[in-house]
Amino acid sequence: MRVLRGKGHVVGFMGDGINDAPALHAADIGISVDTAVDIAKESADLILLEKDLMVLEGASLRAKGLREHYQVHPDGS
Repeated sequence: MRVLRGKGHVVGFMGDGINDAPALHAADIGISVDTAVDIAKESADLILLEKDLMVLEGASLRAKGLREHYQVHPDGS
């Protein structure tokens, strides 16, 4: 994580076990799953309902579509 952050990257980590908790907490975005041990879920920023990172892609695409559909003007109107 230190090397990637040192190069200006945002670091994500996905884990579901007890030993993953420190890295989940240290990452810019910690990702776990609903079947993970409690400490992993508590340390994560995001909990997926499926053990598949592709759900993030789908959510990202849906959010992009919503942003394009509901564009906010600079004055907030």
